[in-house]
Amino acid sequence: MLKLVYKIVKIIFRLIIIFLAITLFFFHQIDWGKTAQAFFKGKIGWIAIIDKDAIYQNGQIVGNISGNIQEKDGRSIFSKISNTDLLKRALPFQYRRDKFRIIEIGLVRGMGVVASSLDTKNEKDVIENVICEKVK
Repeated sequence: MLKLVYKIVKIIFRLIIIFLAITLFFFHQIDWGKTAQAFFKGKIGWIAIIDKDAIYQNGQIVGNISGNIQEKDGRSIFSKISNTDLLKRALPFQYRRDKFRIIEIGLVRGMGVVASSLDTKNEKDVIENVICEKVK
């Protein structure tokens, strides 16, 4: 009887672990590479999370997405990407779990200000209407 209870508890524990792994993988933007590096450096319990509104190149944030992202003719159109001073436009960038390559930029502005009733944000190196295609 005790062995049966042990097996049931073991199965339930495994199901919980699988559920948590699936939830973390699909619903959270975890940077698995940086998390693994931190783990092996002894920083147990540290999880690196990808900023859901940022674009990355070589693990570094090189821009911030604001506005809409439209899908059209198999391409993605980012309405505005700001703070792109470190963005290497000829190289692919990562946004969430996908990689993109810039095909065309509609407008380049040196600076922008976004004002709301709560606060004001300064943006630099703003590019707008950025047409990209996914890189496989």
